[in-house]
Amino acid sequence: MVSGKNLTRHISASLGYGYEKLHLSNLSKDDLIYNKTDSTKSYLKPAIGFDNTDDFLLPREGIYSRLSFDYAGLGGDADFLKTEFKFGVYYGLEEMTDYDLILRY
Repeated sequence: MVSGKNLTRHISASLGYGYEKLHLSNLSKDDLIYNKTDSTKSYLKPAIGFDNTDDFLLPREGIYSRLSFDYAGLGGDADFLKTEFKFGVYYGLEEMTDYDLILRY
């Protein structure tokens, strides 16, 4: 479940919540490190993003970046903090090459 809002034209923020149950089966005792076959994870995921690209599906110009954190420890067995950063730069080369080429990083 995720809820988000555009703060400005190019900046957005969101907050998500997730709950996962994991059950491992068909494993021998030698396969398990902690001798545990069931676990649960409950986590919050706040995120902030910047996007000034010219098109959502096929950007030709602009920058996209997003920073998010997964904080698990709101119940369940897992307790960790995970950081994720996504970044993309798009630059159209059509004026230089007479072809619709996009340089993407």
